[in-house]
Amino acid sequence: YLKYFFSDNILINGTKLSFNKNDICVGLLENNYGNKKVLNLKKIGINEIDQFYTDSFSDKPLMSISKKTFLVSKGKIKKVITN
Repeated sequence: YLKYFFSDNILINGTKLSFNKNDICVGLLENNYGNKKVLNLKKIGINEIDQFYTDSFSDKPLMSISKKTFLVSKGKIKKVITN
């Protein structure tokens, strides 16, 4: 659903939803979670992230390929040390 908010030249790498013939969401085609996010980025040639912003430590696999990680919580941004 995010593709409707961005121009055609913006890459979106996320969970893919399944829709029926009436365009009603009926499930997931692919759940882009955990290490799957890193694998999907590597498939398109992205092996490192300069700056990564997240609201969850469940993104630890993405933190591991990021030069800098920032945790966004309760309206504040804090740098995370991942090494």
